[in-house]
Amino acid sequence: MDTYLNIENKVRELEDENKQLRAIMLQWDSAENTLKSSNGELKKNEQKLTMALKASEYKNKSKSSFLANMSHEIRTPMNGIVGMVEVLSQSKLTSEQSHYLKIINSSAENLLVLINDILDFSKVEAGKIDLENIEFSIDEIIWNVVNILGLKAKDKGIELITYIDNKLPRNYKGDKVRIQQILTNLINNAIKFTPNGEIYISCESGIVKNNKHQVIISVQDSGIGIAKENLQKLFESYTQVDETITRRYGGTGLGLVISKKMTELMGGKINVESKVGTGSIFTFDIWLDNIEAKKNNDTFEAIEKNKSEINIMLVDDNAININVFSKYLESEGLNFKSYINPVDAYNTIVKEENNIDVFLLDYNMLEYNGIDLAKKIKLIDFYKNSKIIILSSLSLSEINDVYDNKIIDKFLLKPLRYNELIGSIYSSLKLLNKKSNSLNIDKAKICCDIHPLKVLVVDDNKVNLMVAKLIIGKMVNNIDIAYDGKEALEMHINNKYDIIFMDVHMPVMNGLIATSEIRKLDNYISNVPIVAMSASAMKEDIEACKKIGMDYHISKPYKMDDISNLLDKVSELVKQH
Repeated sequence: MDTYLNIENKVRELEDENKQLRAIMLQWDSAENTLKSSNGELKKNEQKLTMALKASEYKNKSKSSFLANMSHEIRTPMNGIVGMVEVLSQSKLTSEQSHYLKIINSSAENLLVLINDILDFSKVEAGKIDLENIEFSIDEIIWNVVNILGLKAKDKGIELITYIDNKLPRNYKGDKVRIQQILTNLINNAIKFTPNGEIYISCESGIVKNNKHQVIISVQDSGIGIAKENLQKLFESYTQVDETITRRYGGTGLGLVISKKMTELMGGKINVESKVGTGSIFTFDIWLDNIEAKKNNDTFEAIEKNKSEINIMLVDDNAININVFSKYLESEGLNFKSYINPVDAYNTIVKEENNIDVFLLDYNMLEYNGIDLAKKIKLIDFYKNSKIIILSSLSLSEINDVYDNKIIDKFLLKPLRYNELIGSIYSSLKLLNKKSNSLNIDKAKICCDIHPLKVLVVDDNKVNLMVAKLIIGKMVNNIDIAYDGKEALEMHINNKYDIIFMDVHMPVMNGLIATSEIRKLDNYISNVPIVAMSASAMKEDIEACKKIGMDYHISKPYKMDDISNLLDKVSELVKQH
């Protein structure tokens, strides 16, 4: 009986285990079905994601292609506008005509800024911005931007003040174009949003780390300012701080977004401090390769007299100017006293009769201008041999009626470089060593050299051909034109040109094919320098031109200086051969 019961219990246990096993199997089958279903869903989702990515890539390519095409189509007529403005500006015009021409040029420049902002922003979004690493001079970048934007500031009555730390190494390696782009954007904005007052641009040295030099540049304005809650919106894509301000002042609102990205790519960051009604300070830092072999050489050797024996009086009613010029004088080790009030300065010299070798006098001061102060100083017998240097934001021609060269020894136009100020002090005292730095600053060519070159210009657009012929014709005696690449190829075989300016997009035979065919020719005629003159300004367009054998690329619209510089290079090559 016991044995029977044991067997019966065992059977029941086995039946229970079997039930549990069946339940587990059912759960396993359910899990397997769920897993298969999930795998199916994953594959479907993967296919959807792949299709979405392909669609996104297609859209991005379409957008980039659309922007590139739009840029090309806009730049082509813009070349005619900008080119004709430059040609007209060199002709005899009435003051009224000159004024109208400035308006046209300003509008054209603003349109180009918009085009470039949109193109650059598309590159930022696509992550296609590559930085160059070439040697350049940091102070030349700053002065180039200041010179370009100086007229715009002057038209608004805004004074541009610059300070570049004289101890800062001048030569670095980095992306010169992008640094200039950031600075241009910041100063342009400062001018746009500053109704009056001044804009202070400073460039100072940061830390040095792993042979990388931190350069800190700031742009401070006395403009309308920005509310604290809106500061972060400045660097957000597709966001306007204030749409009413945008409509009033114009712009895409993309410039600061692009500048922020450029700064970050160069290892730095951009910051802003602002107060409504007071103004804004934009500061950015970048990390550059320092070229130790080329330090700043803005130094002078004073002869016959020690620097410590030279006494200077600086008078300027602008505190920022006083600060900048004081730093320059201190850096050179010169003795000086500064006055922000011309009345106080005059009262001091009348009472004390201190030995002052050079007076540095701002022209445009409230109580009385620098020339009036100079005349009063020269009436004091004790100072009849002192030298007087006038510092002015106005040109000499603008104050010519009151200028007296019998009283004034030198006239300097602000903003001033370190070497202009210090060199002028020494030269006025006849203490400038002949081996010292030249005081001359490179100026834009007033008239261009005439090159003995045979030039061919190729373009299917009649207006662009006219512009090119007018501009290039001022610099060469022998210029021909062709309307497409096939005609250009035949003309070059028969005439053997010294340089060819070639449009890229043309009917019959485009510029790339024409260049390729020219490079297949024999000897001298295959080596002719070919310049791509194209409204396509994307990096891939420029690389395509170089790859096919074009030597240079000029983006439309171009300026006379662009052509002049190229012709100078080619003339030298022709002479060598």
